Amino acid sequence: MAQAEDKRIWNNLPITIVLPVNKEVRVTFPTDVSIQIPEIIAGNLESLAPNQQMVYWKAKSPFDSQRIIATSSDNEAVYLVDLVASENQISNEPILIEDPNRLVAE
Repeated sequence: MAQAEDKRIWNNLPITIVLPVNKEVRVTFPTDVSIQIPEIIAGNLESLAPNQQMVYWKAKSPFDSQRIIATSSDNEAVYLVDLVASENQISNEPILIEDPNRLVAE
């Protein structure tokens, strides 16, 4: 059964994502991005990007809020993510970040 996605709307304010420790979370951005991860958490965060729009993050241990910068490949947008890892976080539901300025016509 497919897991529901937690939709987050980009409104030009940082989006907080709380990762459970030792559980992988998929985050999908509204467009291709280049992700900058602070060096202070690089050793505590496994990061796998199968493509430029999606990343799987897994925290190895808890850490306090750290700012992740995801810059769109066309340089039209910069998405700010405040990433936290907590032993108390249970959900590892996939997260979909939607940008109202990048809606695709169906």
